[in-house]
Amino acid sequence: MVRILILVLLDLLAIPVLFLISYTVKFKAGLFYNIIFNTNTGLIYNHAQVEPYFDNMGIIIMIWMISLVSMQAYKPYSGILGFVDQVINIIKAVLLATILLMAISQIMILIPNSLFVLGYNAIFGTILFSMSRLFVDKLVKVKPFKPAKCCILGSNKEAQYILEFIVYQQQLYYEYMGSIYKNEPSELLFSIQNKHKKVASLDQMEDYLIANKIKHLFVIKAECPEIKTLIKFCETYKISLHIYDDDMQAIKHRSQYNQIADLPILSYKIQKEDSCKKLLKRLVDCVVAYSLLLILSPCLIVISIWIKLVSPKGSFIFRQERVGLKGKIFTMYKFRTMKLDAEKESGPVWVKEDDNRYIVGGRLLRKFSLDELPQLINIIKNDMSIIGPRPERPFFVDKISQDIPEFTLRHEIKGGVTGWAQIHGRAYLTTRPAEKLRYDLFYLKNQSFILDFKILLKTILVVGKGEQAY
Repeated sequence: MVRILILVLLDLLAIPVLFLISYTVKFKAGLFYNIIFNTNTGLIYNHAQVEPYFDNMGIIIMIWMISLVSMQAYKPYSGILGFVDQVINIIKAVLLATILLMAISQIMILIPNSLFVLGYNAIFGTILFSMSRLFVDKLVKVKPFKPAKCCILGSNKEAQYILEFIVYQQQLYYEYMGSIYKNEPSELLFSIQNKHKKVASLDQMEDYLIANKIKHLFVIKAECPEIKTLIKFCETYKISLHIYDDDMQAIKHRSQYNQIADLPILSYKIQKEDSCKKLLKRLVDCVVAYSLLLILSPCLIVISIWIKLVSPKGSFIFRQERVGLKGKIFTMYKFRTMKLDAEKESGPVWVKEDDNRYIVGGRLLRKFSLDELPQLINIIKNDMSIIGPRPERPFFVDKISQDIPEFTLRHEIKGGVTGWAQIHGRAYLTTRPAEKLRYDLFYLKNQSFILDFKILLKTILVVGKGEQAY
């Protein structure tokens, strides 16, 4: 409630300021130009007065506030790059307010008829409202509500997936206190290695939950010996219990619960191809690929020359077969970062952290994914998309599919230069296909343009840090 009150107050102050800024940029920018550069050439609209824009400010503020509320601009957002979701809703609110102001101005004189002022309103409104939320949420750190304390019973991969979800997707709603288990995990997911902690063993569980006033307990049924006793205990101490059951995983990848005839039904839905969305994604891929090729052409030339200088034998472009859409084999292009015939003796192998096959500067190209830039050609050729499951080599697809038949589900959409798996542990997931598949199937089930945009932004941050790259 405190967060909402602060944001409402800031927005009420921002709306008049917004009109003042827009009016100044449109009609008085020339005045500032003259003052700064000591000239008389700046154009000044002396006839346009600011007062008419404030005559009906009460109505204008009401229209803006209705728009902000209706587009959920006061809702707290969680998850990876949750601020992006908030900005998108602010843009929707700004557009709605602008349309309403234009429509009402046709009926009554609400503000002077200036499309430029309204246009500047939309631009500066998005900036002001976004910055106020960034200020409240990130700098002042006003919490929308107090997160509920939670624990996880279990240490296996499923327990770690739950922890990852809580920490990165639901951090506003749950405060992770720690995990309770008997056996130490053999390894941890890359994304939670600095988050995971043990707070109690199974025989200490009840005392810990009571003493720390835990409100939510996430349980892996396979690691809980007395589930009925635990249910009764949680009912007694008002602890919400969330149970993961391994037996319900037969159709986990595309399943969802529905209520049919008052019965809980686990449904497996076949996704229908959206031709319009597919065409739009292809258009975006082409625009981005062509634009990046043009902008980055000097960088591409420099990298090509460097590779030929340090490793004259062989091409600076490395060609490798990969499995794409519907299992079709295509040739992927990369800058060569390793010695010629690097797999001649070993055969197909994944790159290791301590790999010694790199050419001079090759490790640096890999670290910041500069070796992947030629795949812009693959995007133009329609072999790949910007966002999607990372295409794997046929040798590894055949090998992995023997143990994980669902691995071929990744080929139902085009592979990508980056994807949901890549932002959760780039090289770390390369040798862990089961974990990688989980992320890819999540993307397959939840793909959208907003998710693609967030993956792209997160990729820039991950690559910029050189995280998990070898």
